[in-house]
Amino acid sequence: MKTYKTHHYDELGSTNSFVKSELQNMADHTLIITDYQTKGRGRRNNRWVSDRNTSFLGTFYKNSEEKNAFRFLLEASVALIDTLKAYDIKPFVKPPNDIYVRNDKIAGVLIEIIRESKLHIICGIGLNINESKSDLGISMEAIKGHPLPLREVRHVLKNAFENAETLSQKALFETYKSHIDFKRIQVEKNSNIMTLTDINEDFECQVGNTLEACESLKFTYKL
Repeated sequence: MKTYKTHHYDELGSTNSFVKSELQNMADHTLIITDYQTKGRGRRNNRWVSDRNTSFLGTFYKNSEEKNAFRFLLEASVALIDTLKAYDIKPFVKPPNDIYVRNDKIAGVLIEIIRESKLHIICGIGLNINESKSDLGISMEAIKGHPLPLREVRHVLKNAFENAETLSQKALFETYKSHIDFKRIQVEKNSNIMTLTDINEDFECQVGNTLEACESLKFTYKL
């Protein structure tokens, strides 16, 4: 099992953006963590906003020969699932890259891949740990009823991520899919709202009678 060397910063614009700006100096298996992001980003250019010292805000960087981008999303999602379960919190996956608890988002993943002579894998994770003024979702503190130690949760997530990298694609996918509540996931297609009925290991989503590339779809979580 490879371990990530952690570098901690009080404040950054975005951990993913920082990694990209320092790409040529980044060692394989580096974790960049910050207490606060001024320009946190999510999928489709959405912002990730949280108060200082309330969340896991970090980017796992590695080199890889693996060309299946879905695997990297699976690793991050399973790491988040296992972290929440370690605190007796039941998570659900909202494809492709959000983790929900109850009816609210608690975590998100942003994967960016830069192809040069080697693949640079940049995996940003945001996890709401303690209460924040943000309206983006729920926190672990709100679920448990008390604040959680940030350093401990960060350590648990780092270990979970390192462990996820050792798992087979099949094992990762089975965990990911088993945490999708298909009755609650809806997809916007041709201006119509439809229910997601299945997802396969090629990251294709079944909507009605057709398979679509999941990454091309817009998902909502039905309350």
